[in-house]
Amino acid sequence: MFAFFRGLTNSKIGLFFVGIFVVAIAVGFAMADMSSYQMGDGGGGRTTLATVGKQKIDATEFSQRIQRQLDLARRDRPDITMQQLVSAGGVEDILAQLVDSVALSEFARSQGMLVSRKLEDGQIASIPLFRAFNGSVDRAAIDQFLNQTRMTEAQFRAELSREAMTSLLMTPASGAARAPFGLVTPYASMLLEERAGSLGFVPVSAVKTTAPTDADIAAYYQRNAMRYTVPERRTVRYATIARAAAAAGAAPTEAEIAKYYQDEKARYAARETRRLSQVIVPDEATAKAIAAKAGAGTPLATAAEAAGFAAAVLDKQTREGFTPQSNASLAAAVFSSPAGTVVTPAKSAIGWHVVRVDAIEATPARSLDQVRDEIAAALKTQKADQALSDIVARIEDAVAEGATFDEAVKANGLTAKTTPPLLASGVDPAAPDAPVTPEVAAAAKAAFASEQGDDPTVEQAVSNELFVLVALDQIIAAAPPPLAQIRARVTADLIADRGMEAARKIADAAIAKVKGGSTLAQAFAEAGTPLPAPTAIGSQRQDIMRPGQRANPEMALLFSMAAKTAKPLEAPDRRGWYVVYLDRVKPGNATGRPDLVSAARAQFSQVLGQEYAMQFAAAARAAVGATHNTAVVERLKRELVGGPNQ
Repeated sequence: MFAFFRGLTNSKIGLFFVGIFVVAIAVGFAMADMSSYQMGDGGGGRTTLATVGKQKIDATEFSQRIQRQLDLARRDRPDITMQQLVSAGGVEDILAQLVDSVALSEFARSQGMLVSRKLEDGQIASIPLFRAFNGSVDRAAIDQFLNQTRMTEAQFRAELSREAMTSLLMTPASGAARAPFGLVTPYASMLLEERAGSLGFVPVSAVKTTAPTDADIAAYYQRNAMRYTVPERRTVRYATIARAAAAAGAAPTEAEIAKYYQDEKARYAARETRRLSQVIVPDEATAKAIAAKAGAGTPLATAAEAAGFAAAVLDKQTREGFTPQSNASLAAAVFSSPAGTVVTPAKSAIGWHVVRVDAIEATPARSLDQVRDEIAAALKTQKADQALSDIVARIEDAVAEGATFDEAVKANGLTAKTTPPLLASGVDPAAPDAPVTPEVAAAAKAAFASEQGDDPTVEQAVSNELFVLVALDQIIAAAPPPLAQIRARVTADLIADRGMEAARKIADAAIAKVKGGSTLAQAFAEAGTPLPAPTAIGSQRQDIMRPGQRANPEMALLFSMAAKTAKPLEAPDRRGWYVVYLDRVKPGNATGRPDLVSAARAQFSQVLGQEYAMQFAAAARAAVGATHNTAVVERLKRELVGGPNQ
């Protein structure tokens, strides 16, 4: 409810990139890497992003850290790109978080505070990724994780130690914050504040612009090259390993069918199942009373209910299956009695059983000729599964022994294909509407998890149906396409920008007239071009701050400006410009609303805790000393998106 009071405490990367790092958070920051900062000069300062105390955060190692987190995020969101992360301020955010964490760790160390190995072991044991089925720590899972993330155990433990120390320091600093009522009551009153004004709209369609020249288009393209940059793409070589092909030679022989029949003879023998009604009671007298009523014609369920018990229906019971639920003698009696019989009550380890045989269903034996097709189909499925598994295992073994992609393809009679440059999702930017087949999606995902020169891998595209042998072919850095290819798009964007610029001038002129004393309606009427008449707007602040509801931008602006002023606001989809005018403000008073004051206090205390945490981190940075190298940060950002390094 009060997030708007401290919007600056939110990460610049926004909600979109919160999703990127949710997996890393889920494993307790385990995907971070202690090698992201190094002792020493780190290359004489040319690659040092920041200095925290005596620690140097190196650009090369930090870029690997970012790439590792991006690769992890792509497991759930294959379409996320480095370009998006950098443009959203991800580099600065991750660096700031790392600087704070290192500063807190250095401060703790200077005060003689250490994290024990036992605490590190406890953190490792608490990570679900590392737990075996019996709840113990799975050493093989840890080794696999370290291998995938290219970390040593020492680096991993150092990172866990640093994060544990950060938590130990920050929790007391932020967890005990309590906002006084005198502080929060004015803010609660703001929820009851009422505002009224008017809203004007200057649509792009109301203005006229000149057609751009070739020089205009070329210059605009150069200025906005980043806008048209295509994210990193990769070409992939792949070959499909299909179940259908493996099943071609999977027809069972007569001998195999006969053996299967013999091995499963019990399945095809004559069998009898029965539907039973049963009630279990604690004593013989009650059992006999219920049995007597049921034997006289009262439904067993009714007789059991009258005695305070409930009968259960057991369908498709066999003698072998019923015996463990009762005992051998009762099972013999039940399965030798005709339908409609109430069997004499008998005692088992769990009580006295009253059983009625409701129905008997007999299944005759089936001969080999009768089930031949059924067995053949089952055997064909088994053999196809085995054949597919054998091919995959054979290829994986060959690759492990050093076979190349081409050698594995040739040895197994596969057909190699090469994709056009693809995004991580498998989409071809040159044909964005074309469907992405399962094999291409799997190949692209594997390619974006690989590095140049890595061994080929076998990936599952469709469960138990289709596998692909994948090899990364080429990495194409993010770059804008030639102007000739996107000229129509660039031209349309230039015209739209000019239209927005012209509409903004009209909106600014109207705002100037309002400042001079005109009403918004008068200013729009005198705009020199036909415009829609302004409309009245207004609300109470709490109406635009309801949980799960996002306020209209124009209403949010209305509640953030001074009375008797007008401000411009870009309309959605770049359709034009709004002009928001605030006419009057009626203050709220929450002194008679303890519910609002209490809710405000609870949420404001959270914000206060965040403030304490931020101040503590700032104090730690000041205590150990922290500086940033802006030039190296900017160079790293250009390198990450494939831009010029200068």
